[in-house]
Amino acid sequence: MMTFSEREHIRSQKEKQKKRNTLTTIIILGLVLVIAAVIILTQVMRPKLTLENEKGMSLGNPEAPVKVIEFSNYSCGHCRAFAIDDSPDFIKNYVDTGKVYYTSYPYPWSETDLTYKASMAAYCTAEQDVYFAYKNEVFKSVFSANDLADGKERVYAKRAGADMDEFDACMKKQEIPGYISATKNLAEGYNVTGTPSFIVNGKLVYRDSLNSTVEAALSSGN
Repeated sequence: MMTFSEREHIRSQKEKQKKRNTLTTIIILGLVLVIAAVIILTQVMRPKLTLENEKGMSLGNPEAPVKVIEFSNYSCGHCRAFAIDDSPDFIKNYVDTGKVYYTSYPYPWSETDLTYKASMAAYCTAEQDVYFAYKNEVFKSVFSANDLADGKERVYAKRAGADMDEFDACMKKQEIPGYISATKNLAEGYNVTGTPSFIVNGKLVYRDSLNSTVEAALSSGN
């Protein structure tokens, strides 16, 4: 039979264990809350593309059932092939018919990439609503990154019908590089690692499966 002191010792140990368990639970819950807060803050603080950024870079009805986002690099051969060979029919069959809302973003790999200034120029032509004409001029003329050297983006912008005084002023705006950073953040959020890449209602696909994915989305309503 246990003595009073032994019972008190056992009770004391149980109380200590209970307190340790409670403390452990509090610590775990605290860590969970901290992790959740970090995730939420990361999403909130991440630069996002706004409608202002998208203006001039989209075609079609914003209420279309399928939303397609393209990420394209101006020195990318497959991007050029899509722009020249596939894009006209894609726009005719899906965008012009109200089935797809299509947004196309330039995607330079880095600030030292020769496509970077051409991508800045893309946003400036978008401000004048001649972005798609500019994009076509670029892909008709550019077969390698060297075709973008020596300020050639101005040549393509002028051919697209841009007012060059407005264009030159726009290229000096501090927010233009921010648009490119926001585009890259958006792409990284979809795990884009190559170009051209397409996001169809939130799903990452590539050129060879773009049309079939759009058709599946139209059929399923998703």
